[in-house]
Amino acid sequence: MTQSRLEETEANASKTTKKLTQKLEQRIVEMESSLDAEHRRFDEAQKAARKQERRVAELLSQLEEEQRMKAQQQDNVDQLQQKLKTFKRQVEEAVSELWEHITDRSYFRPLILVFLSFCLINITALDLSYLYVSL
Repeated sequence: MTQSRLEETEANASKTTKKLTQKLEQRIVEMESSLDAEHRRFDEAQKAARKQERRVAELLSQLEEEQRMKAQQQDNVDQLQQKLKTFKRQVEEAVSELWEHITDRSYFRPLILVFLSFCLINITALDLSYLYVSL
């Protein structure tokens, strides 16, 4: 009887070992599958991160270019403002000089007033058009 119990125990142990081995092998397959899935997700995440890094670099480059263009445009505005001031001063000097030379002749006064009005209107228009362009 001991012999049959021993054989029965061995058979049960063999079945249990076989079942356990199958379960472990199944678990290994599941873990390898899960590992492969994690590798794919990691690779996708790295790819997305590289794409975002390229996009950030591109946007930074665009920002630097826009800042450079803004500075250049501001320099141009400053130069135009200086030219406008110079032009305005020259016109005022010319009007003043003209006024000094012809104020003593009374028949020129109406013509002078029209001319001065024209100059002042144009200077004001230049100032206003500059404001319109700078806005």
